[in-house]
Amino acid sequence: MVFDDVNFYNILSKITLQSYKIKKISEYMILYIDYANTILKIFKNAFNNTKNNDTHLALLYLIHEVLFQSHKIKNSKYIKFFGTILEDIIHVICEEFHNNIEIMKKLEIMIINWEKKMFFSYNFTTKLLNIVIDQKNKILESNLESRNSEDLIKNNIDKILNNKISKTILELNIEKKNIGKIYDNFEFDKLNGLLLENERLDTMKGQNNKKLINNYENKLNKIREMLIYDLAKRENLILNLTDLLNKEKETFFNKLSQENKRKLDNNNKNLNNNLNNNSNNKIKNIDSPKND
Repeated sequence: MVFDDVNFYNILSKITLQSYKIKKISEYMILYIDYANTILKIFKNAFNNTKNNDTHLALLYLIHEVLFQSHKIKNSKYIKFFGTILEDIIHVICEEFHNNIEIMKKLEIMIINWEKKMFFSYNFTTKLLNIVIDQKNKILESNLESRNSEDLIKNNIDKILNNKISKTILELNIEKKNIGKIYDNFEFDKLNGLLLENERLDTMKGQNNKKLINNYENKLNKIREMLIYDLAKRENLILNLTDLLNKEKETFFNKLSQENKRKLDNNNKNLNNNLNNNSNNKIKNIDSPKND
């Protein structure tokens, strides 16, 4: 069965992250291991010519699978070749997935497995591992700084809104007390004046004045009811205002998180565009392995 280099290039260019497809392609590569030199050139071209990050990642996973299958059949052709380009490939993947902690963890486990199987020298796998760990640490530091920054902003806004709520409640409570004092003074002065006047008047006039007092007491009771109702409305206003300010705070925090996420996504998008423009040149033409 003749090896079809054009078809193989198309297969690599369209590779996905589906594990069963990666395994089938690796088996195909092992089947045509006698064409290793041609296959490896095609692999290198496919990696350089694609701008898709997931394709780059899938090709790295393909390398991983081929390394293990090569180890099983005790043939080192692919292992020696991949040793010449893996450092550049790891750099590309770390740049393209520079903010993806899960990918970094997978790469770390992958390289540790290579080290256990001794595919490459200890110094070489340590170099690869350091590249991944450095990127992972950058992600962790960046995430920590973002969380600290957002927490600081939230705390400051929380203080401002809480002060606003406290000040509003205090002002309404003071107004409520003032209304109570005004009402009490008003009631006492008027009733006291009417009682004193009643004592000075004769019986008949006093009887008429008692009616006036009763009428006035009825008016005062109505005023009291109105004031109590007014105070209840004000207390309800305080509760509504507190709820409104809390909703305002929640809305603000949601907008803040969305804005931070939007800025982060835009930054990542711009960075990825810049990285993708340069990714074609990341794999160097090296004839000798750099796994020493």
